[in-house]
Amino acid sequence: MAKDGFISNTVRRFAENWLPKAAETDVDGNWWYWVWLNDACMRAYGENHIEKFNHRNAFFLASHLSEIFFPIDAIADRVSSLPFDVVNENGEIVDPPENIKRLIDQPNVFSTFTENMYNSVFYELADGNNYIYTKTPRSLKGLSPDTISSIWVLQPDQVDIKIKHTRPSYFDITDKSDVIEKYTYQKFGSDDIDPKHIIHERSLPLGDYSSGLKSPSPLIAVEKNINNLLAVYSARYKVYVNNGSAGILTKDNGGNYNSLEQAVDPVKRDDIIKDILNRNGLTGDKKLWTVSAIPLKFINTLATIKDLQPFDETYADALQIAGILGVDKDLIPMKEGTTFSNKEQAEKAIYQNVITGIANDKARSFTKAYALDKIGLKFQPNFKNVSVMQEDRKKSFTGDGILIDNVIKLRDSSLVESDDLMEIFKKLIEKYKDGQA
Repeated sequence: MAKDGFISNTVRRFAENWLPKAAETDVDGNWWYWVWLNDACMRAYGENHIEKFNHRNAFFLASHLSEIFFPIDAIADRVSSLPFDVVNENGEIVDPPENIKRLIDQPNVFSTFTENMYNSVFYELADGNNYIYTKTPRSLKGLSPDTISSIWVLQPDQVDIKIKHTRPSYFDITDKSDVIEKYTYQKFGSDDIDPKHIIHERSLPLGDYSSGLKSPSPLIAVEKNINNLLAVYSARYKVYVNNGSAGILTKDNGGNYNSLEQAVDPVKRDDIIKDILNRNGLTGDKKLWTVSAIPLKFINTLATIKDLQPFDETYADALQIAGILGVDKDLIPMKEGTTFSNKEQAEKAIYQNVITGIANDKARSFTKAYALDKIGLKFQPNFKNVSVMQEDRKKSFTGDGILIDNVIKLRDSSLVESDDLMEIFKKLIEKYKDGQA
């Protein structure tokens, strides 16, 4: 009876949730929902084996495959570790309003500001999409720092976008609500969210309507490398799970068989396998070695770990994946290690070429999510405690010092007016205000 109840409940959920959703959204030929439906059915029946990369499993793979996780984590961790100051239009650090201060301390009951920042970076680099949700009471139409109740960063593979059936042409769109009817978050049931409360960040250019305006994952650039990793790990697992061997076990008569049937006698074969598996193996109290009165011969049909050369394969693929994300090989844990000077240069490069740009982008997005832009404030990343960036600051100080000396000499020679000198000084003061330079 219990089994019958489980089956009937599964059928009921299928009929009530999956089919209507797929049918409803397929009006515009959105075939990708039918693919999603197939995936959902596979998950319902316990199928969780991934053999190939695609846009739908990009986030899952990034969270579970170390060669993808590490470079994305390296970026997300560095961005989220930065202090994000609240500054005014002049770049001066100010105290935020009380409600904003509360939301910085605890954006929601499950996350801190640092965790939200980390997730925001990780999700966008893994899935290609990041959704920041500003929660306000449903009765309030406007958004201000005083009306925000919580800030959420939504797990991207749990977000669906419902496109309106009636919508303007592409070039007549003035707001995303012209196209998007709602966002639906499936993480804790099914919650519909008004598009005006979602900041949707994308790693790559927009898709078309059929993709729900979602960005493809940037990992698409290394699709073949990821697929190769999956194949290598799958092959390696099969070698391990078969104790490093698989093949043909047969009676050894030195090749002097009267017939082919005698060489592969199924009775003898089954007796040998049953005898070995019952008393010998790697589990429980079974013996690793066995003794048989029957002369045996084993023909190996499975490649060994050495034959597969998996570490050479995964090393090359890991470098490619890290490379498209801008993470230098000297920041990746490899068997040969790296020198201190190389790692320091790699650390400096990732801040200059990757972290600075992403941190500034996230500051702009979270400024909008917290509605700081409505009161003339904004978030600003602070790099002054990042040691590898201090050498650049030192060079900047030295260069500006030389500039000041030269300008003063030009003034003393009556080649530069005092007013021009003061303008230069004002720009330098602005540059170094609050230690941001």
